[in-house]
Amino acid sequence: HRSALQHMPIFAKVASACPSELPLITHYALSEHLGCPLQEVFHSNIRIGTAICLLQGSMGYQITKCAQTTGTEYSVKEFEWVCEGALWGPWVTRGTLASITATSRLECSAERLKLVVTQHCSGFMWQSLRHYALLFAGMVDHDSVSDVLEGPLSLKLRKDMADMAFGGSGSERPGQSFSMSGVLREYRSSTNSA
Repeated sequence: HRSALQHMPIFAKVASACPSELPLITHYALSEHLGCPLQEVFHSNIRIGTAICLLQGSMGYQITKCAQTTGTEYSVKEFEWVCEGALWGPWVTRGTLASITATSRLECSAERLKLVVTQHCSGFMWQSLRHYALLFAGMVDHDSVSDVLEGPLSLKLRKDMADMAFGGSGSERPGQSFSMSGVLREYRSSTNSA
Protein backbone atom coordinates (compact mmCIF):
# COMPACT_ATOMS: atom_id res chain seq x y z
CA HIS A 1 0.00 0.00 0.00
CA ARG A 2 3.07 2.22 -0.16
CA SER A 3 2.09 3.70 -3.54
CA ALA A 4 -1.42 4.58 -2.32
CA LEU A 5 0.01 6.31 0.75
CA GLN A 6 2.33 8.34 -1.47
CA HIS A 7 -0.67 9.92 -3.21
CA MET A 8 -0.92 12.11 -0.10
CA PRO A 9 1.73 14.83 -0.69
CA ILE A 10 3.19 14.63 2.83
CA PHE A 11 3.86 10.90 2.48
CA ALA A 12 5.31 11.34 -1.00
CA LYS A 13 7.80 13.63 0.75
CA VAL A 14 8.38 11.03 3.49
CA ALA A 15 9.14 8.48 0.75
CA SER A 16 11.91 10.68 -0.64
CA ALA A 17 13.28 12.06 2.66
CA CYS A 18 12.95 8.96 4.89
CA PRO A 19 12.42 5.99 2.53
CA SER A 20 13.34 3.34 5.10
CA GLU A 21 10.63 4.59 7.49
CA LEU A 22 7.65 4.57 5.11
CA PRO A 23 7.18 0.77 5.42
CA LEU A 24 6.70 1.20 9.17
CA ILE A 25 3.78 3.54 8.52
CA THR A 26 2.22 1.28 5.88
CA HIS A 27 2.51 -1.75 8.17
CA TYR A 28 1.27 -0.22 11.43
CA ALA A 29 -1.06 2.65 10.48
CA LEU A 30 -2.94 1.36 7.42
CA SER A 31 -5.83 -1.10 7.22
CA GLU A 32 -7.88 -2.21 4.23
CA HIS A 33 -11.69 -2.26 4.23
CA LEU A 34 -14.31 -3.43 1.75
CA GLY A 35 -17.49 -1.49 1.05
CA CYS A 36 -20.84 -2.55 -0.37
CA PRO A 37 -22.69 -0.56 -3.04
CA LEU A 38 -24.53 2.42 -1.52
CA GLN A 39 -22.80 1.97 1.84
CA GLU A 40 -22.31 5.19 3.79
CA VAL A 41 -18.71 5.50 5.00
CA PHE A 42 -19.35 8.65 7.04
CA HIS A 43 -21.90 11.43 7.19
CA SER A 44 -21.52 15.14 7.75
CA ASN A 45 -20.58 16.65 11.10
CA ILE A 46 -19.03 13.64 12.84
CA ARG A 47 -15.60 13.43 14.41
CA ILE A 48 -13.33 11.07 12.49
CA GLY A 49 -9.90 9.68 13.35
CA THR A 50 -8.86 8.23 9.99
CA ALA A 51 -7.95 9.40 6.51
CA ILE A 52 -9.51 7.29 3.75
CA CYS A 53 -8.11 6.34 0.33
CA LEU A 54 -10.19 4.74 -2.42
CA LEU A 55 -8.31 1.76 -3.91
CA GLN A 56 -10.99 0.29 -6.19
CA GLY A 57 -14.57 1.00 -7.11
CA SER A 58 -16.35 4.32 -6.98
CA MET A 59 -17.35 6.62 -4.15
CA GLY A 60 -19.25 9.86 -4.01
CA TYR A 61 -18.78 12.76 -1.63
CA GLN A 62 -21.45 15.37 -1.03
CA ILE A 63 -21.25 18.54 0.99
CA THR A 64 -24.27 20.65 1.87
CA LYS A 65 -23.74 24.30 2.70
CA CYS A 66 -25.99 25.72 5.41
CA ALA A 67 -27.87 28.05 3.04
CA GLN A 68 -28.32 25.44 0.29
CA THR A 69 -30.91 22.68 0.12
CA THR A 70 -28.85 20.63 -2.36
CA GLY A 71 -25.20 19.83 -1.90
CA THR A 72 -22.16 19.88 -4.10
CA GLU A 73 -21.40 16.39 -5.38
CA TYR A 74 -17.89 15.13 -6.02
CA SER A 75 -16.71 11.82 -7.46
CA VAL A 76 -13.76 10.44 -5.47
CA LYS A 77 -11.02 9.12 -7.75
CA GLU A 78 -8.99 5.97 -7.16
CA PHE A 79 -5.97 6.63 -4.91
CA GLU A 80 -7.50 9.90 -3.71
CA TRP A 81 -7.39 10.61 0.02
CA VAL A 82 -10.40 11.94 1.92
CA CYS A 83 -10.25 13.51 5.42
CA GLU A 84 -6.48 14.00 5.53
CA GLY A 85 -7.10 16.53 8.30
CA ALA A 86 -8.02 13.68 10.67
CA LEU A 87 -4.33 12.71 10.78
CA TRP A 88 -3.18 16.11 12.02
CA GLY A 89 -5.70 16.99 14.71
CA PRO A 90 -9.37 16.83 15.67
CA TRP A 91 -11.41 16.62 12.47
CA VAL A 92 -15.14 16.93 11.93
CA THR A 93 -16.42 15.83 8.54
CA ARG A 94 -17.85 18.50 6.29
CA GLY A 95 -19.86 16.19 4.05
CA THR A 96 -21.03 12.63 3.41
CA LEU A 97 -18.94 9.88 1.80
CA ALA A 98 -20.62 6.78 0.37
CA SER A 99 -19.67 3.84 -1.83
CA ILE A 100 -21.45 3.91 -5.18
CA THR A 101 -20.22 0.45 -6.20
CA ALA A 102 -18.39 -2.28 -4.30
CA THR A 103 -15.18 -0.69 -3.05
CA SER A 104 -11.85 -1.39 -1.47
CA ARG A 105 -10.38 1.42 0.61
CA LEU A 106 -7.43 2.08 2.87
CA GLU A 107 -7.80 3.80 6.20
CA CYS A 108 -4.87 5.48 7.91
CA SER A 109 -5.46 5.70 11.65
CA ALA A 110 -4.32 8.93 13.31
CA GLU A 111 -3.69 7.11 16.61
CA ARG A 112 -1.62 4.35 15.02
CA LEU A 113 0.28 6.87 12.89
CA LYS A 114 1.17 8.88 15.99
CA LEU A 115 2.27 5.72 17.81
CA VAL A 116 4.50 4.42 15.01
CA VAL A 117 6.09 7.81 14.32
CA THR A 118 6.81 8.61 17.97
CA GLN A 119 7.94 5.09 18.91
CA HIS A 120 9.72 3.74 15.83
CA CYS A 121 10.72 6.54 13.45
CA SER A 122 13.53 9.08 13.46
CA GLY A 123 13.32 12.38 15.28
CA PHE A 124 13.70 14.11 11.92
CA MET A 125 10.57 12.50 10.53
CA TRP A 126 8.62 13.11 13.75
CA GLN A 127 9.59 16.81 13.74
CA SER A 128 8.78 17.14 10.03
CA LEU A 129 5.32 15.59 10.42
CA ARG A 130 4.71 17.76 13.47
CA HIS A 131 5.66 20.85 11.44
CA TYR A 132 3.29 19.75 8.65
CA ALA A 133 0.48 19.29 11.18
CA LEU A 134 1.03 22.87 12.41
CA LEU A 135 0.98 24.18 8.82
CA PHE A 136 -2.17 22.17 8.13
CA ALA A 137 -3.87 23.51 11.26
CA GLY A 138 -3.08 27.06 10.11
CA MET A 139 -4.66 26.31 6.76
CA VAL A 140 -7.94 24.93 8.10
CA ASP A 141 -8.80 27.75 10.45
CA HIS A 142 -11.66 28.63 8.14
CA ASP A 143 -14.81 26.86 6.98
CA SER A 144 -13.97 26.60 3.28
CA VAL A 145 -11.68 23.55 3.54
CA SER A 146 -13.42 20.34 2.52
CA ASP A 147 -12.76 16.68 3.31
CA VAL A 148 -11.59 16.26 -0.32
CA LEU A 149 -8.93 18.10 -2.30
CA GLU A 150 -10.75 20.66 -4.40
CA GLY A 151 -8.64 21.25 -7.47
CA PRO A 152 -5.01 21.76 -8.38
CA LEU A 153 -4.44 24.72 -6.04
CA SER A 154 -5.37 22.59 -2.99
CA LEU A 155 -2.93 19.91 -4.12
CA LYS A 156 -0.19 22.48 -4.74
CA LEU A 157 -0.73 23.96 -1.28
CA ARG A 158 -0.33 20.52 0.33
CA LYS A 159 2.82 19.81 -1.71
CA ASP A 160 4.31 23.17 -0.70
CA MET A 161 3.47 22.52 2.95
CA ALA A 162 5.15 19.09 2.74
CA ASP A 163 8.27 20.69 1.24
CA MET A 164 8.34 23.28 3.99
CA ALA A 165 7.79 20.67 6.71
CA PHE A 166 10.88 18.77 5.58
CA GLY A 167 13.05 21.87 5.50
CA GLY A 168 12.41 23.08 1.96
CA SER A 169 10.97 26.40 0.95
CA GLY A 170 8.06 25.09 -1.12
CA SER A 171 7.81 25.45 -4.86
CA GLU A 172 9.31 28.69 -6.00
CA ARG A 173 7.45 30.78 -8.53
CA PRO A 174 9.47 32.48 -11.25
CA GLY A 175 10.28 36.03 -10.20
CA GLN A 176 8.70 35.62 -6.75
CA SER A 177 9.83 34.32 -3.42
CA PHE A 178 7.64 31.67 -1.81
CA SER A 179 5.40 32.81 0.99
CA MET A 180 3.09 30.45 2.85
CA SER A 181 0.79 33.35 3.73
CA GLY A 182 0.67 34.30 0.03
CA VAL A 183 -0.27 30.76 -0.99
CA LEU A 184 -2.91 30.63 1.76
CA ARG A 185 -4.38 33.95 0.57
CA GLU A 186 -4.47 32.62 -3.01
CA TYR A 187 -6.09 29.37 -1.84
CA ARG A 188 -8.69 31.12 0.30
CA SER A 189 -9.65 33.56 -2.45
CA SER A 190 -10.08 30.67 -4.92
CA THR A 191 -12.29 28.70 -2.51
CA ASN A 192 -14.37 31.75 -1.61
CA SER A 193 -15.04 32.55 -5.27
CA ALA A 194 -16.11 28.96 -6.06
